[in-house]
Amino acid sequence: MSYEGWEYGYVAGALGALAYCVVNPVRGRMIGLAIAGIASRPGNLSGAGDKWGEIAKALEGVGADLKKHVSDVPPKDWTAQDEEAFKGAVDIMLKNIDDGAGVHFDSAKIMHGMSKLSFYGGMASGAVGALLTALTIYTIATRGIPVVNVASQATSEIAATGAQVTVGGLVKKYGMAAGAAAMVFTMVQSKQAELESKVTAMSAQQEQAKQTRIPLSNI
Repeated sequence: MSYEGWEYGYVAGALGALAYCVVNPVRGRMIGLAIAGIASRPGNLSGAGDKWGEIAKALEGVGADLKKHVSDVPPKDWTAQDEEAFKGAVDIMLKNIDDGAGVHFDSAKIMHGMSKLSFYGGMASGAVGALLTALTIYTIATRGIPVVNVASQATSEIAATGAQVTVGGLVKKYGMAAGAAAMVFTMVQSKQAELESKVTAMSAQQEQAKQTRIPLSNI
């Protein structure tokens, strides 16, 4: 599903809120600021999620290739000691690759979840903007008619209150989603830091092995 272009729903919502300031400046500003606070580009968020997912799948492919290459080595080419040492090193590497893939899959899920929320927020904001614009036109058009004017103002306030509640609900959902995303990102960063430290340790061990220049017994 494409989310491109739905950010304009937020623009329509903000413009509608701005128009409603003619009728009720306080309420119009409150709704407009709330919409501006949650405005985002769902297409960009979805694209970021796709990229994270591609990286995760690529890492899984690297792990699968490594397993295949290891399994293709004939047992006769190894001594028991060398084979045990090599497979131990490969297991550590595979664990690091799996951890890296998991980190990127977690990030992809976050981005796709936020893109859906942004998409629905754009739709709702656009609908609220259209409603507020119609209420503004209706209220201004009936100002010269005493009885109708009172009714139109009451109707406008009831409808605008509903719109404000809708936007308020979106703000709360965004706040909850942002909080959850922050928690998950903290976990992701922790995993990433752990992965990087493992890679650094493996690089140091590899460098040390090069410096010692101890040949394998089957060479």
